[in-house]
Amino acid sequence: MSYLVKNLSTNMMDYVDSKGNVYPSVCNGIWVKSIIKFIDKPDLETRVVLEIYQPNKIVEFVVNLASTIKSQESIIETLTKREFFISFKFANALRDYLTYSAQEAQNQNRYQYFHETLGYLKQENENPIFLLGDSILPNGHKSIFDDTNIKFKSGSEKDYNNFMEDMILSCKSMRFALVLGLSSVMASYLKDYADVGTMLINLSGASSSGKTTTAMFIASLWGEPKISNLGLVRTFNSTLNALMFSLRGISGVPITLDDATTGGLKNRTEMIYQLAQSEPKNRMASGSERSEQGLSWSGAIFITSETPVISDSESRMGIVSRIIDTDGLIFTQSAKHAEEIKRFIGSNYGHIGRKYVEALKSKKKADLEQFYEKCKEEVLNKLVLKDNLTSRISSKLTILYMTAKLGQELLKYNELDPDEILEYLISKDQKEVKQRHIGEKALEVIKEFITESHRHFEKLDKHSITHQVASGLLYGHFRYIGEKVVVTIPTAKVEGVLKSNYIYDTRVIYKYWHDKGVIQKQKDRYSISDSRLKLRTIKFEFTKDEETLIPWYASPIKDEQNSEIETPVSDVKYETDIDSIFIEDEDHEN
Repeated sequence: MSYLVKNLSTNMMDYVDSKGNVYPSVCNGIWVKSIIKFIDKPDLETRVVLEIYQPNKIVEFVVNLASTIKSQESIIETLTKREFFISFKFANALRDYLTYSAQEAQNQNRYQYFHETLGYLKQENENPIFLLGDSILPNGHKSIFDDTNIKFKSGSEKDYNNFMEDMILSCKSMRFALVLGLSSVMASYLKDYADVGTMLINLSGASSSGKTTTAMFIASLWGEPKISNLGLVRTFNSTLNALMFSLRGISGVPITLDDATTGGLKNRTEMIYQLAQSEPKNRMASGSERSEQGLSWSGAIFITSETPVISDSESRMGIVSRIIDTDGLIFTQSAKHAEEIKRFIGSNYGHIGRKYVEALKSKKKADLEQFYEKCKEEVLNKLVLKDNLTSRISSKLTILYMTAKLGQELLKYNELDPDEILEYLISKDQKEVKQRHIGEKALEVIKEFITESHRHFEKLDKHSITHQVASGLLYGHFRYIGEKVVVTIPTAKVEGVLKSNYIYDTRVIYKYWHDKGVIQKQKDRYSISDSRLKLRTIKFEFTKDEETLIPWYASPIKDEQNSEIETPVSDVKYETDIDSIFIEDEDHEN
């Protein structure tokens, strides 16, 4: 049997054939230095670190062992690219040698540990461990973070603590920002128990509100806060798939996506759903095989924007419950305050987050789960007004509230008042609860459509006698009955108007409208057959003395006996041709 052997005196490889003949120095010395093991990707193909002797130096590089030794051609191709040259006739011997060398490294426990996870990593039958950059594992081994683009610590903890006292804890809105920045830990740690998935927090507001400064401060709790697609504060300058791929393995360390307003991503709805689902999409590779899905993510993801991202998304109930919006909250006290924060954290970062996680190790998971339940009970008791989204939203509010409590206790920040945080969260939710149902937005859209297009509706009395004909395209009819007006619109037209405003959950909307008394119902159908229009329609009913009164309401029928007509009054300006704005879909016309 022929084989290669390392010559220690020459640092070259000698070849020994089956007859024992030695052919010296057939190639430079080569061997497996160590085996690479990813602690968070156990199924990853084996990679090894090869060391090669070149004149006056040793070169190291990483190869996939299986694909390298797969064939004579593959080993020659892989190593030639690294300036390692060997005759083709010795290729099989080299394949056998590298296999033996890898086995030797395994027997001698020569492993290098790596990880892609940033935050919590689950361990089988053990408590999860928190990885922040290069980390020491419970078994004493060092694991290297497989991304050299992020720096995790700079400056002194003492200086950062002074900065916290002077710039952050003295400002109410920045205290809230601190809670937001630490909340990612509990959101990830209790993600399954609390069913919060990934919390999406939208820092929205004018350019002077300090949202980007706040995002950078949040990042500075954990590492370098510079804005970079390879850092903790990223931009929208990428495709959606690239964005999702970059989030793999982030579980407890907050990531910010800065400036959604000018970002290139058009489909905000898909972005929100993919971010919230906490894992990349399954994709098929060549040969009908699934490509590697990649690690999931969890915790908190921040999105900065001038206007709420939900306003640029399709209006669905699921979207509303997935995002916490700071809704124009001004974080920094002044432009000077913002500049001082950015100037300091530019070279001082990475102290508070790791300190918080280290202190949190003193808490057992069962105790944190019990604490979560206690905090949630407090939150629900404060939420006087509730709707069908309250349960899901309250879980996220609870994570923020308990983070404020834990931050005060573990970091000894007496200025951090959990009741202050809870009061803000409750106040904001109670203002939104009446209007956040998609049915409310949809109703306003329909009201606006009716107001601007009232000339395209027939005006009828309670006996369905026409008192005013429609102008141009017919969109439906008004039927005046005392203090009420029934507005009948073809179902296809209603759904077309809603769709043009990115509103799609019509079944949910119709039920909400019916429960609210806004539309009529025919047996179990919300779409009612109208003999006059000879179409399925939605029949809206508005009352003159209620809040639902649309602004153009004025009955054209003064006297039902003589059918005298008064033209409806509108405060809408008609400088443009309404017919050119509302072009009827041909399918709906037929």
